[in-house]
Amino acid sequence: MTTTIESPSVALTLPQRAAVALGTTGHEVTLRALLSNSAGITSVTNADGREEAHRAGMTLRGARTSIQKVGKLAREDATAFSKAVIAEEARLIAMVSPEEDRVLGLRDGWDTVIAAEKAAKIAAERARTDAIRVRISAMRDLPLQAFGKSSAEISELISGLVRAPIDESFEEFAEQAGVARLESLDKMAKAETIQRGIEIEAESRRQEEARQQAERADEAMRQAAEREALAAERAALAATQAAANAEIKAAQDRLNAEQAAFVKEKADRLAADIARVEQIAKDEAQRVADEAKVAEPVAVVAPAAALTIVSMIDPTDNEIIEAVAAEFCMTPLEAIDRMARIDFLRALLAAEAA
Repeated sequence: MTTTIESPSVALTLPQRAAVALGTTGHEVTLRALLSNSAGITSVTNADGREEAHRAGMTLRGARTSIQKVGKLAREDATAFSKAVIAEEARLIAMVSPEEDRVLGLRDGWDTVIAAEKAAKIAAERARTDAIRVRISAMRDLPLQAFGKSSAEISELISGLVRAPIDESFEEFAEQAGVARLESLDKMAKAETIQRGIEIEAESRRQEEARQQAERADEAMRQAAEREALAAERAALAATQAAANAEIKAAQDRLNAEQAAFVKEKADRLAADIARVEQIAKDEAQRVADEAKVAEPVAVVAPAAALTIVSMIDPTDNEIIEAVAAEFCMTPLEAIDRMARIDFLRALLAAEAA
């Protein structure tokens, strides 16, 4: 039930009430008469005209000031009335406000309780639905956990999701949960297939690398064995070469000793021959000196000496020297010296050739 207190002054409007307070009806008649009387004054040309304008103006001023006085009194009365209205309004409001506050407080308390219950129900409902949505989101996000895992681990995730029932705990979200589980199972099955292929390929590469590594190890062992065998062969060859070199050096040393002995023997024989030839030369010189008078030119005797050498079966050294000296127009000493140098050179050549 609503109670309304109406204003007692609803009969007149505010302009009407103002007109009543100022006596507008009487003043308006008087003012129109004054305006009619002064309408003929259009200009001032002499003292009478000035006096007429003065009287008319003063009359109009008096009417104006009279209206202002009435208006001022009306305003003062209105102000006093307004203050009285405000005071009375406050008194009346003070009567009803406490009860209003009490009753509305009861109402607001009820509204607060109802709002709290409603908020609690909304929060409980939101918590319920959020919990179900979190479970569904966990199903939907499960394929992300498969990233970086082995195929066996992904298979375990799939088995766990398959074992998770879509029961009445999902309530009105059971259909969404079922769709999310199927989508996740499909994604994880594909991920498992891909990962298994990757693992198979990786295992194949690992086996191939192991095989290649084993082959490289075998090849390295074979090469090492070959190097060892080659080193042993080279060592044996070096030993054989060293032994051969030792034998060659020993043979060379023996040859050098023999050549040295041969050269010494030849030198000794040459020295003996030279001494003998020198003696022969001295004897020949003496003989030549003794037979100078009967001697023939060497150029004539030489062919006979050469023929004598050819005819000899086993000529002596002196006979050979004499035949050579006669053949080449040399003295016996020159022939001996030339033959000694020839023998020495022949010995050196033989030694170098050996």
